Amino acid sequence: MPKTLFRSHNFCARTVDIRAMSDASDTSASSTEPSDEEDRRLFGASLHPGIVAAILCLKHDDPKQTHFSLSYDMNEETSRRLSHILGQNTRLTDLNLPCDFDVAGLCTELQTNRFIQVFALMGGVDLSGVDAMNSLVPFLVNNPSFVVIHLVHCNIGPDSIGILVEALSSRSASTLTGLNLGGNNFGGVDLGPLCQALVQERHSGLTELHLPKCGIGQHGCASLATLLQGHSSQGPQVINLRQNAINDQSARVLVNFLNRNSRLMTLDLAGNRGITAHGWQAFLDLVCGTRSMGHMRASNHTLCSLGDANPFDHWFESQTFVHMLGADDANFLDALLRLNGNSDKTLVLKHKFIWSHIQGRSNIGDYPLVAGLMPQVLACFSAFPNEVDALFLYPHQPRPSDLELAVMRLQAMFRILRSRFDLCQAGSDNEDHNRVAEGLTQRT
Repeated sequence: MPKTLFRSHNFCARTVDIRAMSDASDTSASSTEPSDEEDRRLFGASLHPGIVAAILCLKHDDPKQTHFSLSYDMNEETSRRLSHILGQNTRLTDLNLPCDFDVAGLCTELQTNRFIQVFALMGGVDLSGVDAMNSLVPFLVNNPSFVVIHLVHCNIGPDSIGILVEALSSRSASTLTGLNLGGNNFGGVDLGPLCQALVQERHSGLTELHLPKCGIGQHGCASLATLLQGHSSQGPQVINLRQNAINDQSARVLVNFLNRNSRLMTLDLAGNRGITAHGWQAFLDLVCGTRSMGHMRASNHTLCSLGDANPFDHWFESQTFVHMLGADDANFLDALLRLNGNSDKTLVLKHKFIWSHIQGRSNIGDYPLVAGLMPQVLACFSAFPNEVDALFLYPHQPRPSDLELAVMRLQAMFRILRSRFDLCQAGSDNEDHNRVAEGLTQRT
């Protein structure tokens, strides 16, 4: 079952309050303003009484009415009347409209609202046409309070995506932290301009970009890679690419850019059935390069989730890491992603060395370590597993027995000593030999 995007409209603690910027004087009601009874009759003809009551609260700028969601379709008349009410309101922060309505009518006065922070059109309205998107542009451009914008399943295509990009590029306020364009078919659309707009300085605070079910393939991934080139202080931390047209080649495009990224924490690739073992292996190599000590250090130590492609998610067996990679590689990838969630990156790197050696993927004894460090290295294995190593053992079902863990420890130390035969030479007076002996018995 798909997870709810953003989990909450308030996923970001960063909020905007510009009410102090508004006129101190209250706007008096016009003599032609419809009465509550007239509005009740107008909206009550097609909407639920509870929704009508909420609209009247919006009309009177009730400070308790900060969220409004409407799932009933509206005609042009009700769209324009609601537009006037929303344009006058200063309390509403979350507006969710999963319904069909007259876009031009609703946006006529909605564009004057400066207080809505979360705006969501969730599948009821068609924004494929130029006129519809142009009607929405003034609101998108002029509202300085936006934190999250959802335009989901709105049929945004080649004709209207350019208008949306222009609107985002024209925003002067840098308040936007989340953008969700899921369910719009961008398969044949050049996403380069959109990504360029999002990397502008005014959008440096963008932390989440959701593009599920958008038909994105290799060309789209190459465009999205622009967002992964930023420094660690900016750029998205979450990119959702669930159920797109991403294959192994597309995955490698993303991996190549993630080699130089220390910001992105979640790259949701669940449901991309074009990714095979080769593509997932590229991500394993990304988070733990074992060819040399340099490759290990240069690995990505930030990415901690690839979405719901869980190694033990047996409900979707064809998409599990276990099915694709085999149990050993799948367990290792899962453990590494969990490890990357630790903020102490020195500890992360240390345990990647330990775990890759434990599994025989690399041999620390072959690395050009200073001899004086070897006792500490051996001490790490004599203490295996410690609290952090529980992440490594967690995916293994069943958990290795104490005897199996002892064998793993001894094999790990034996491989080092076999590679560094100089440490095994006789001579008890040798200071390095004494330190090694201490390291073999030390518990950390």
